Amino acid sequence: MDTIELGYEANRRNCRRKEIVYRYYQQVIHNFLDRPSEGTLGRFSTLYHFLSFILVVACLCLTVFSTMDADPRFEEALNFIENIMIVQFFLEYILRVWSSGCRTRYR
Repeated sequence: MDTIELGYEANRRNCRRKEIVYRYYQQVIHNFLDRPSEGTLGRFSTLYHFLSFILVVACLCLTVFSTMDADPRFEEALNFIENIMIVQFFLEYILRVWSSGCRTRYR
């Protein structure tokens, strides 16, 4: 009977540690995506947001150039960049929804 209780307590402690680690990663991802200048990944977060901005501007420029009948290479580059943006924004959206659970305001 003592082993069962010890096993249950050990399992409870292990679950608690997993929950703490889970919440920690939620908080880190949330800070990375929502607060670029704060947290442990502040510089990387700022760089990520800057590169996302550059990607959007490049896609906008390529869209303008693809409307002109100058070169079909713009259309290929535009399709490639748009596919990258779709994947990036989809993953960012999923991560934002998942990490919003660390804030009581969004629960």
